[in-house]
Amino acid sequence: MVNGPKVDSYVDPPKFKGVHPGKKLLHFPEIKEIVDKGILDVLGRTPKGQAEYRAFREKLYKEWFGMQDYILFKKFDIKPSRDQKTSKLRILPSSVPEKAMSTLCLNDFPYNFAADVKHFVLWKLNEALTQADIEKAIQELHSNNKVKNVVSFINPVRLRSIREIDHAHIIIQVQN
Repeated sequence: MVNGPKVDSYVDPPKFKGVHPGKKLLHFPEIKEIVDKGILDVLGRTPKGQAEYRAFREKLYKEWFGMQDYILFKKFDIKPSRDQKTSKLRILPSSVPEKAMSTLCLNDFPYNFAADVKHFVLWKLNEALTQADIEKAIQELHSNNKVKNVVSFINPVRLRSIREIDHAHIIIQVQN
């Protein structure tokens, strides 16, 4: 189930007051509380992880038209074409299958979570993600991992680094 309110606002409860995204290592109970309260702003990468993500994006935009093109290639295995004017890689609309497709994978640039927490992203193309999609992905995670706890959410638009492709975050705590 997608947890947390469907709001696009930020609340700064006393427990997380002054917590800057990524600077505090978060354990599963804190992650669940953050998601349940909808204060997703405090989730983030470590400063080093964020710097690596920025460097990755900078390099990506030199080679690709955009992040959407890269995700379509990397996560959905859609063959890119090279733009004749810019020499950048891009996915042509005619290359994208019309059927709905989804894929579940580890987040390439996860947030600052404890070692027993895994951060997955469920991507869906050509249709909006549904609760059933998320529940199916969680079942898949249960069958492939020793899942102790799970929480999921969809970022509000203002927090989405990739807005063009529907996706949800699924965070599991694994048993040691």
